[in-house]
Amino acid sequence: MYKGELPGGCFQNTLIRFQAYDFVDRQFALFVFRHYMHAGRFTNESQITTNIAHLSAGRFSEIEFPLPPLAEQRRIVAEVERRLSVVKEVESVVATSVARAGRLRQSVLKSAFEGRLS
Repeated sequence: MYKGELPGGCFQNTLIRFQAYDFVDRQFALFVFRHYMHAGRFTNESQITTNIAHLSAGRFSEIEFPLPPLAEQRRIVAEVERRLSVVKEVESVVATSVARAGRLRQSVLKSAFEGRLS
């Protein structure tokens, strides 16, 4: 999502731009498009030429877009962000546990090679 971070930035002609109207939450649109990307929806609509998949603006414009009321879009965004933050916390706990398990394994191996295991 481009938020004006690069003043005067330009886009390639091959880049399809989506500009949300006031009745579309931009974060909601981003979540919808990310879902489409991971679910293969864009791939299904693209056309392969010389080993490169192209999604034309015409094909893109024909892809359905869910449009609940703005309040519902914002509720969905809040829930998705809440769940993603839980996922991030779980990932952190798992990474810490994996690191701890690696250190424990090394400690056990060291003790075993030194003959200190009973």
